[in-house]
Amino acid sequence: MSPEPTSAQPTGADAVPDRHGDNLYRADPDLARLLALYLPPDLDTHLAPHLDRLGALAGGELDDLAGTADRNPPVLRHRTRRGEDRQSIAYHPAYRRLEQVAFGQTLIALPLMQRQLAKMLVRAEQARSMMLQTAEALRRSDLGEPGAYALLRILTPLLKFRACRDARGVTGDAMEVRGGVGYIEEWPDARLLRDAHLGSIWEGTSNIVALDVLRAASREGALEALSAHVRGLLDASDQHEGLRDAFHRAVALAMTATTTPVLARQAASGLYHVTSAAALAWEATRLADPRRHALARMVLRHRVLPRDPLDAGGADDLAIVMEG
Repeated sequence: MSPEPTSAQPTGADAVPDRHGDNLYRADPDLARLLALYLPPDLDTHLAPHLDRLGALAGGELDDLAGTADRNPPVLRHRTRRGEDRQSIAYHPAYRRLEQVAFGQTLIALPLMQRQLAKMLVRAEQARSMMLQTAEALRRSDLGEPGAYALLRILTPLLKFRACRDARGVTGDAMEVRGGVGYIEEWPDARLLRDAHLGSIWEGTSNIVALDVLRAASREGALEALSAHVRGLLDASDQHEGLRDAFHRAVALAMTATTTPVLARQAASGLYHVTSAAALAWEATRLADPRRHALARMVLRHRVLPRDPLDAGGADDLAIVMEG
């Protein structure tokens, strides 16, 4: 009796394992059964068609796009076509399409990503407003305006202290946003994160700069100059509920810290946050910009006032900030 015929074994290229085109959800013989074991029946029934759709995408269109994106990685361009020193990232269209298909939308459209970016933006905008306020104080000081030097004397270490520390967090979060490509040296994130630490070295360590804030307050009348400046900002602003009281408390803490230097960092942070919030509120009023008003409120909510971790508030300001 002749043996049963057997199917021919694949050879050559046909022998390479390849699940391209398969539905990867259906290809796993255990997943559906395990989900039925662990999930409530109604949830299992609800998820099944979605998992089936994702399985088809993963083995089909996403696989195609990922292959194209892998063969055409993003390119860091150091100059524009006119020779200007301006870095930019050029993405292959497959990368953008892969992002949209995988998440159903671009990363910035995802709610959690918006929240993370907004909190990064708060710190960046605080630093920008404080830099501009300090530059204006320098201009006024150079003109010999009374009180301007004392104001400059305290704004400068406040900016150095807090902005340099915040830069570490912002660049670290930016690396996380980009994931693996943010970590490797082919992208600028790793360099930016390293460079962010230099501010707290070259500009003076955080402890030294925080103590310099107290020196300015106790020796040069800088705290009085800052108080007058912030009052002026708030008087010319609207929608600054809570800021005036918060600033009074920050000034009281700074006065205590002049004789209790262990409070130097806490006091410097308080002055920086409330002053930057006042500057943002002033800018918002002058520019009729609801986005900067929202940023000022977010500084107060997230960086100054005590906050209930179970409070779900703040979504309105987040939406306003991310509209810009």
